Amino acid sequence: SDVVLAVAATTLVAILFEPVRVRAQQVANRLVYGQRAAPYEVLSELTKSLPNAEEEAGLLARMATQLRAGTGADRAQVWLTTDTGLTLAASDPTAADTDAGGIDDLDGVVIPIEHDGATLGALTVEPAAGTQLRPAELRLAEDLAGSAALVVRKLRLDENLARTADELASSRRRLVSAQDTELRRLERRLQEGAVQDVVGLKVALTLAARTAHDEGTTRTADLLTTLADEAQAAIDEIHALATGLYPAILEAEGLDTAIRTMATTAPVPITIDGTIERHPPDIELAAFYCISEAVTNAMKHAQPPITITLTQTPTTLTF
Repeated sequence: SDVVLAVAATTLVAILFEPVRVRAQQVANRLVYGQRAAPYEVLSELTKSLPNAEEEAGLLARMATQLRAGTGADRAQVWLTTDTGLTLAASDPTAADTDAGGIDDLDGVVIPIEHDGATLGALTVEPAAGTQLRPAELRLAEDLAGSAALVVRKLRLDENLARTADELASSRRRLVSAQDTELRRLERRLQEGAVQDVVGLKVALTLAARTAHDEGTTRTADLLTTLADEAQAAIDEIHALATGLYPAILEAEGLDTAIRTMATTAPVPITIDGTIERHPPDIELAAFYCISEAVTNAMKHAQPPITITLTQTPTTLTF
């Protein structure tokens, strides 16, 4: 029908003339804005860059570049609030890092970066000599300030999270260090105190058993000999307990030697595959405990032989 033909003709004309319309819009933008980018182009480019931004600091630099392109200014800068005032975070063209006491100390057109009533920084635009920002360009700067507020807010949250993570890591290192120190202290007390006391008791029981035997009191001699053997068993238990707390060989010769020593005294065959060098004490102790526990579980719940594989790179230790 005539209506269908008219609609089809209108659609065809629109399709054919769309490239002409786009080009005409670009020409109009150039007439109005000169060689600078039109505001909608700036926002479009910035929006496209958001998903690909590797870090907010890089996005702030792109924001300064886009702001300058959209306003045709001689310079566009991004400032962030610090404890002492403002610091320069990004500039186009590049400028030396500098600080400012407050927003009132900034040059050019100043647009505050605000979020939830707090001032996080500011955008500054220095128009070319003899020019000023048009209303559309000022709105562009204000829109970019709104985007910058979200970016700066996330940047500060990331910094706070990183600082908290560092504090937690430091706290954990202090706890581990304190625990290691306490384990060493207990190990020394057992080895130098309890063991020596029981060794002295065993020696006394052994001498008493010999005296009783020489005097012909056989039953007393046998009883004293049994007690001396039990004292030796207690010594062995204390040694094992002290070694479990903090093996002296681990501190003296390292994880590799400590594991091989453990393997030679185990009641089942244990094979060591690979060698490793010395590492910080807290790492060696943690690895030793993990390996010891794994070997204990394997002896209880699996079939021998057991293989311990050790590998390392300049930045990792794997077992």
